[in-house]
Amino acid sequence: MMGKKKDEYCKRSTHVEAKPTPEQVRQRYLRHRRFVHIGQVIMLVGFLIAFQHWLAHLGLFGPQPPLWLDTAAGYPMGALILAIGAIVAGRKAT
Repeated sequence: MMGKKKDEYCKRSTHVEAKPTPEQVRQRYLRHRRFVHIGQVIMLVGFLIAFQHWLAHLGLFGPQPPLWLDTAAGYPMGALILAIGAIVAGRKAT
């Protein structure tokens, strides 16, 4: 042990990251696109909830919605679902 240099004890790994195969790249791309499409569908659902709530305020479906429905399932729920969809659709590819 006395004859070994300090560098021999502190060697870094020479392991080079393996490059993904074309099939792995394709699978990652398809997975990313799937998340984008799922997020877009979730965003559409959120928009439709808010739009339906707006139409309910116009009185197209009868009387005005009750207050609890207005605060729980109206614009806030539509906005929350829209934001969740945006987060899912905006994920970076891994």
